[in-house]
Formats: sequence, structure tokens, C-alpha cells
Amino acid sequence: MRGWHIFTHSAGLVFRNLDAAFRISAVPYCAHIAAQIFLLLNPALLATTEVGTDIDATMGGALPQVDPLAYALFFCLQFAAAIASLWIAVNWHRYVLLEEIPAGPVPPFRGDLVLGYFGRSVLIALLLVIALFTLAIPAGLLMTSMPGATLPLVLATVAGVLYVFLRLGVILPAGTLGRKLTLHNAWQATGAESGAIFALAVISVLGMTLVMIPNIVAGDSLSLLSTVYGLAVGWVVTMVGASLLTSLYGICVEGRTIA
Repeated sequence: MRGWHIFTHSAGLVFRNLDAAFRISAVPYCAHIAAQIFLLLNPALLATTEVGTDIDATMGGALPQVDPLAYALFFCLQFAAAIASLWIAVNWHRYVLLEEIPAGPVPPFRGDLVLGYFGRSVLIALLLVIALFTLAIPAGLLMTSMPGATLPLVLATVAGVLYVFLRLGVILPAGTLGRKLTLHNAWQATGAESGAIFALAVISVLGMTLVMIPNIVAGDSLSLLSTVYGLAVGWVVTMVGASLLTSLYGICVEGRTIA
């Protein structure tokens, strides 16, 4: 299966080049670690309403009291983690496509490329919202008539949105190389591999579902073990996700072949 071939090739880019992967991601990923540690130490930031209180009877629940400064710091850390993900992606694309290896332990932060990556990501996100609504409406109607099919329909909707992202997302690695690629050009360039990309989207959604099972079974997403597991999975998803876009760009735009 072509989609599986692209997936394994992309994952292999990471695990066959772990030294480069860690050199590119270790320092930026500390932002993710800091955000998760802060959340682990301040679980009330994500606490649900307390049931059984006097306020619960009249207002539907009482939110735990949290210092506004803690919320502000948490959102700052989340923002830093998001920028760190872009930082990693920019350098990983350039490493795979240009064989550009960071000279030191801290990968270069190219502000212009990161900002451009952010802008293109926002543009794609807006289109994905449209795709989500387009797919969610018929899926929701089917769920009301077939409640037992809710999970498959949700996964199918997510796979559909991811398919659109992978088709359009090749503009992201293009931008890190300083090459202009419009959304229309991206959609056209990936057309020949549309079947493989759809299979790739399905494989990715199923893979993400499987890696989420341990945390679902554990129940407590804010435990130390769940946090460590989540950070490890998050790193793999970040790196393999960047590799998927890199591979698709190389195959569909540059005409590269994969072994």
C-alpha cells in the first residue's frame, strides 16, 4: 500500500536519524516539557466543576479558585510550546530536504521562516474549519440515526480533515526552503497521490487512536506517568508529523522517489 509505504518512510526518517532528530528538537521541546510540568503542578487549571456544593445546586457547579497569574503563565507556556513546534518543524524540513544539520546543541531560530510557517498554518487552519463543518454536518445526521456508529463516523471525519491538511500542507516545507507554493498549486501537485494520501490520513488517525488508549485506560491524564507518556508520544507525533509533510513535498513537488 502506497500510503503505508509513505508512512513508514516518514517514521524511518526520524528513527534512522535519531541523533539529528534530538539535536533539532531537544532544546525547543523543553517548552512542551515546561508546560506539562506546570500543568502537573497546577491541576486545578483544567479541573471541572465541583459537584455537590451549594453553588452546584443553583448555578450548575463551582469552578476551583485559581490565581489569574497561574492562568496567564500557563497560556504563555502553551504559546511558547506552539512556537517551539514550529521551530522544530522548520529545522527538520531543512535537514531532510537540504541536509542542513545544526552546528551546535541549539538549532538556529529563523524568525522569518517561523513567522511564515505560522501564517501559512493559520491559513490552512481556516480552510480546515470549513472542511470540518462540511464533513461534520452529514456525519452528525448519521450519528443521530445510528448512535452505534458514532466512533467510526468521528474517526472518518477526522481522517477527512487530515486528508485535506496533508494535501495543502506541502506549502509548509516549501516555505522553509524559501519557495513559493500556493494552495492551488499544492492541491494540484498532490493530486496524483490523492489515494495514497487518503490512506495515509486513515493510518495516522488509527495510529493516534491507538497511542491514546493507555491514557484513556489509566483515567488520570494529569498523573506523572500519564504526563511522561504524553510527552514521549507528543515528541514522536511532532517529528513524524513534520516528516510526513516533508515526504509529501519531496514526492509530490520535487519528484523524489522513496526506497
